[in-house]
Parts: sequence; structure tokens; C-alpha cells
Amino acid sequence: MKIAVIPARGGSKRIPRKNIKDFCGRPMIAWAISAAKESSLFDQIIVSTDDEEIAELARSWGAETPFVRPADLADDLTPTVPVVAHAVKSCLDFGWVADYVCCVYPCVPFLQVGDLITALNLAQTRNADFVYPVTEYAHPIQRAMRQLSGGKMQFFSPEHELTRTQDMEKTYHDAGQFYWGKASAWLEHKKMHTDGIGMPIPNWRVVDIDSEDDWIRAESIFKVLGLQRGFERKMSGKTTTPRRIYSKSSAFYIDIKRDFFDANDSLLIEARRQNELYNRQPQRTLCKICNQELPTGSDLLSHQVRYIVCTNCGHLNGANIDTESFVKNVYIEADGEDYAKDYLDTNFATRANQIYVPKLDFLCSSLPANVHIKLLDIGCGSGYFVYAALLKGFEAKGVEINKTMIDFGNEKISHVLKQRPLIHSAESDFLDSIANSDATVISAIGLIEHLRDPTAFFDAFHRSGTQYLFYSVPMFSLSVMLENIFPNIFPRQLSGGHTHLFTEQSIDWLHKNRKLNALAEWRFGTDVMDLYRSMRVEMTKKGTSSRMISFLDNGLGKNVDQLQAVFDTKHFCSEIHCLVVKQ
Repeated sequence: MKIAVIPARGGSKRIPRKNIKDFCGRPMIAWAISAAKESSLFDQIIVSTDDEEIAELARSWGAETPFVRPADLADDLTPTVPVVAHAVKSCLDFGWVADYVCCVYPCVPFLQVGDLITALNLAQTRNADFVYPVTEYAHPIQRAMRQLSGGKMQFFSPEHELTRTQDMEKTYHDAGQFYWGKASAWLEHKKMHTDGIGMPIPNWRVVDIDSEDDWIRAESIFKVLGLQRGFERKMSGKTTTPRRIYSKSSAFYIDIKRDFFDANDSLLIEARRQNELYNRQPQRTLCKICNQELPTGSDLLSHQVRYIVCTNCGHLNGANIDTESFVKNVYIEADGEDYAKDYLDTNFATRANQIYVPKLDFLCSSLPANVHIKLLDIGCGSGYFVYAALLKGFEAKGVEINKTMIDFGNEKISHVLKQRPLIHSAESDFLDSIANSDATVISAIGLIEHLRDPTAFFDAFHRSGTQYLFYSVPMFSLSVMLENIFPNIFPRQLSGGHTHLFTEQSIDWLHKNRKLNALAEWRFGTDVMDLYRSMRVEMTKKGTSSRMISFLDNGLGKNVDQLQAVFDTKHFCSEIHCLVVKQ
């Protein structure tokens, strides 16, 4: 169980009645409640208050106020941890046993739902006591000064007077928005900051509101950024610009994809085998996305396979056709046992929780509020996404051509939920399951790049009565270039089942020509992790000393997420998740 606790006392002094004062058309606390609701993360959203007016208003916006905060926890000097600990104890009295509790401050109109989702994922994957957003100081604090009598200025750290800004260590401060924490950590009164992990967010999303001047400034910024209009479009389901979030923790990669480091040679042999088979297929002449004629020659040669960029839609095409016999060899022969082996995770629930629950949370928080989720997951594999949806209480089923994965997934899901929601389908019947679907949302996570004819998939979606499609595809990015210059490293982006890649241009072309409106986009990647992996494996092969490997681990390995975020926000990352709706 996940619980949000919004601490909102009635005695604010610098801005009287701050928590319920109107901010851009709604009470301030309503923005925090709405963000918590929109995230779909919480089983209970509780406002801890000593003030009946605040309690009544909180209830009108959908929060609960099951207890009154004691007076000794409602003065100016009461810290956050005892207030949340009291709320957790009170919840236990109601039988609400939470594993994670998020303290969401009441004055956070700039709070992004994606940050709540990302922070919870980080807390779970890192097994952290606390995770909270931090932001970089706008100016190096090493250059902070004090003013002396007479007006003269003095550096706190004179030794940094001439140090270049780019040579100074980055410093951060608490964003003051929310704190995810284990329920046990709150109850044990652990220290949020020093026992927790900081999650960097951009400066523009962090605005302190402690004075009337702060309030006016915050409202002005809020209106300029259009955040109010975005919220109203979300509630109505009418959007013109997609919601965009970026990045995720790479901790899952190390845990689940460890064999990319340890089993490089065997994975490389299999990739080369599939590439050799692919090279024996007939040459492709038409783009896989727009069906226009491809130029002659090639733009990229990687692991002995030629790739061509379509001059019409910008899609990156493999130079050969992935024929029916090729697809059967890769995915279906012997019930697909060879392909399935990389996706049959004995830690089924952990994989679902670490990788697929965040995807579901993104979907839930991006759909219009009035959409009831009934999910059909196409190309469901072993059913991790279906399992995540069922755990959330949604109706969900999956369709897959690989029988080995279907049997494995149904066995795992039925053991916990007493259901077998995964359906084995022949490739010839695959599209009919889409066209005849009565689902409100069709999902295709990591599927479209494996299809022989992606256009047929989108045709089937348009024939269906389903309005919403949630899909993910791999993108042309830095990882592809790394694969091109590291021929002895297993290529995970382009090879075998990935015979083509989307680009920002081909995504735009697809949405425009298929009459799809993008509601939300989530970009993240493993480009920097692939750089780290390629360097580490290659250095190990060459007998590099453990001391040098540790330099790489500390210098690059520990900074993967921060570096990857740069590529993600610049839209040059290896994966995108899109929620689209029919026009």
C-alpha cells in the first residue's frame, strides 16, 4: 500500500491561510491533492491538519482527513518527520498498512507527477529509506559572501575567489516538494536528508513561496509556463502539446541486465548468427514505416548489417526484409524457447515491479481522468505489464505468439492472482485480436520494432473501437553509434530482432499520417550505460588492471544517470514511450 500524507496546519503566519489561499484559480493545497490523485500511485491520500476549514476543503478536492493533528504537532517549530510518523501510526489504527509513504508539501503548484513516479521507482530499485527531489544551486555556494560593516564584502571561502565555476563541485539543496520514505523509516524517525537519496530536478520547477512577493512571482511564472492550462487539458482529456517526462534510474539495468556485462561473448555470437541470417534475406526497397522507396547504398554498417535512412520520413531501415522465415527462426521455432530465455525471469514479481509498474504509473497519470482502464497488451511476452495492471485492480489480458513465454507468464501470474490472462496467438491471428478488441487502451511495449509490417498493426488499431494506444519503441541514438565503433561488444540496440529504429522525425511522421495525437511522451535511455558497458568489457578483455577499472566505475559508472539525463532531455536517447489517441 502507498499513502500520501499532505501536512497542512492552519497557523501559517508569513502568508495567512497560505494552504487554502487561491493560487491561479484554485486553493493552493488543491494542486498538491490533484497531483497525488493524477499520479495513480496512492491507495490513500491524507491531509494531516489541525484546521477544520482546511480539512473540509481537502475533502472537497478528494483527499481524506481521518484524524485531527494534535496541537503539539502543529506549531511553527514542529519538523516534518514527527508529523508524518503520527499519520503513519494513525493509518495503522485504521488497518492501512503501507510499505511506502510520501509526504507531499501543500504549497507545491510546480510539482510534476512524473517526479513522484520516478522517485518511487528510485526508492524501490535502490531500497532507499527516503528519496526526495533536489536542485542545483544557481550559483556556486563556494563563492558565497557576507557583508561586513561599512558595506565591504567577504568570501566565506576565500580560497575559491579565483576558481573557475566549471571547476567547482556541484552543490544541491532540497527542492522542498515531497519525500518518499519507507513507512518503517518514518516510524523510526530516521533523517530524511542524510538517510535519503537526492533526485536532481531542473531549477525552473523549484519555487519557494514564503512571502507575498514569492507568491506573486510564483503565480507569474506558473501562468507563463502554462501549467494551469495543462492541468485543465489533463482533466478534460483535450491536449495540444504532449506531456513530457524524462529519464529513470539505471539501477534495474545493473540488476536485471547483468549478463550484458558478464556474458558479452555468448550474446555477441548469437547476435552475429541472427545478423548472418538477416543478411541472407531479400533486399528491402521500401521504407518500413512510410512505404516510400529507399535510396540506394547505405548510411551505416554495423555488425555486418547495412542500414538506410528513409529520405521521406527519416526512419532507419535495415537493408534486408525480415521475412516470415526469419521471424519464425528468431521468435517462434521450438515454441520460441531460444528467444524466450532472456525474458523468463524467475524473479517475476521483482522484474514487474522495477520495470513495468513505472510504465503503468506513467500510463495512468497521462490518461484523461475519466478513462476507465481496460487493457489489451499486444506482444505481451511473459506478461509483466499485464501482471502490473492486474495488481492495480485493472482488467487486463495479453496476446503473444511465443508459447514458451505465455506458459511461463500464466504460471507465474496464476500462482499469485489465480488467473491465466495471457493468450497464445498465431501470427496470422495477431492483428484480429487488435481490430476486434473491446479494450479502452491497447498497449504495445517493445513490440512494434519486432513486427514484419508495423503499418498493419496501426491499420488494425484504427479498425478497432479502442481510442488509446500506449507503445514503446527503441530509437536511433548514441547507443547505435557506440555499437558501430565497438565491434566486439554485444549490440543491444541494432541487431537480431531490431532490424530498424525510429527517429524523432519518423515518430512525428507516423503520428501525423496515422491521425494520432500524442498525449504523453516518456524519454529515457541506456546510452551512457552502453558506453560504460562497452568500455568496461573492452578494458577487461585487454587485461586492464582492477585499479583502472575502478577509476572507470567511479568516474563514469556512478554518474550514468546524471549524464544520461542530458541525452534524454535533448531527445537523443535510446527509448521512447508514447500515449496517443485517435484524432
